[in-house]
Amino acid sequence: MVRVGAVRHEASVDARLAASEDVLYLVLNIKNLGNVPIAGVRVEVDGYPIPNLRATNTGTYFYVVALHWLEIVATEDNTHVVVEELKSDGSVNQRWSNTLNRGQHWRVNPNDLWVCRVASDKPIAVFTSSIGPSHDSDDDFYSLSGTDLWLWIPSRRGWGGKPGSVFIAAYHDDTVVTITDYTNGDDSVSFKLNAGEFMELPDAVETSPGEVWHIAASKPITVMAGFPENDEYEEVKSPYTTEYIFTLIGDNPYVLVQAQYDNTHVAIYDLNRGDSWSGTLSAGESWSKGMSYYHRANNVEWVRVKVVADKPVEVLNYDPGTWGASQHDWYGWINTALGNYRLYIVAATPASITVSGDLSWSAELGAGCWAYRDWPGTYRRLRIGSTGYIAIYTIANGWHEGITPAFPILWIGPGMVASISGFLKLDNPYVPHTLTVYVYFLDGSVKAYTLSIGL
Repeated sequence: MVRVGAVRHEASVDARLAASEDVLYLVLNIKNLGNVPIAGVRVEVDGYPIPNLRATNTGTYFYVVALHWLEIVATEDNTHVVVEELKSDGSVNQRWSNTLNRGQHWRVNPNDLWVCRVASDKPIAVFTSSIGPSHDSDDDFYSLSGTDLWLWIPSRRGWGGKPGSVFIAAYHDDTVVTITDYTNGDDSVSFKLNAGEFMELPDAVETSPGEVWHIAASKPITVMAGFPENDEYEEVKSPYTTEYIFTLIGDNPYVLVQAQYDNTHVAIYDLNRGDSWSGTLSAGESWSKGMSYYHRANNVEWVRVKVVADKPVEVLNYDPGTWGASQHDWYGWINTALGNYRLYIVAATPASITVSGDLSWSAELGAGCWAYRDWPGTYRRLRIGSTGYIAIYTIANGWHEGITPAFPILWIGPGMVASISGFLKLDNPYVPHTLTVYVYFLDGSVKAYTLSIGL
């Protein structure tokens, strides 16, 4: 246990590394010992960030750039949800509330393009975009990773359009996957996958306008899901920052890899054809590889892909010339892949923002405030720095396209305890590794906690 800070900014952090067969789990317990709420946590191991961490015993708190609609899915019974539309100065313009049970969903759609704060007393899943869908090319794929995943999957079956699709990829042998269909139950199933194997369901979601699924896995997986028409653009989510196994979606698909650090060795594998490419990237440098699709069913095209790197990378699934939207995990280098974009940054805590690379921009934001930057042309490489905890969204010129799952910001009030979990890949887990936890307080203070972890 480590305790740091004054009375207003005091917390304790406990961490442990656990192993189950071939999976390493990181578990953090954070208690707020002061009187200022904690509004964000960022974790690094040996200097490298761990994205996609999930709180397991608290409610959820989101800052979202909403493209037309929000789709909110409850994961537990009697979940109270509040949605607030925010002005750029953080003040509330409109407010809605609702109570949902497990597997129920709620759509909020006040404006064409808006920024909002979503809070709940129990965990929820939030999706933002043209999640109607209102026409045949309205939605695209999104990606999730982990072992406890909730999905909203749009579909246009019966409207002259396509059904929704789901693709699942495993990283470990003997991964047991259980799908529970909360909409009509006809897609509920359980099966087992080994490392590098896929479950491909290109026409499973038949109910318009969509269905709610829960996917539980005994070991971490990557899921690609949505309405695959012509908008294949999304940041691919993986439980690990150095390995991505996924279905590359589209009739003209590209995989793009963005390095976060210098001297990053990257390999891309076409798992269907056995082809591979490798190279070395510097920080901020990207590498894209076009791959023709290998599978086609019900007008959905895809190819199986694996990306491996020796340092953390960001991976995009995109189709040049189409529209899309994505939320980015990184505070470092991101790649927008498409031109005519708008960059949104929403601050959970006070933050000084700097953007460099293909765009120079800076902003000072208070807690709950937001700003955006329009730019013409093709600006791909952006480096984002922040003194506070922020949410990052990139959207295309046709921002009504795309579906993006929003990721929660941790909120720990005075006296509260939160448990956070994630997955790690370590060359040798039996030797000590340095864990650094950055705790962001609501008033802008940041405390760093350093611990040693190992099996």
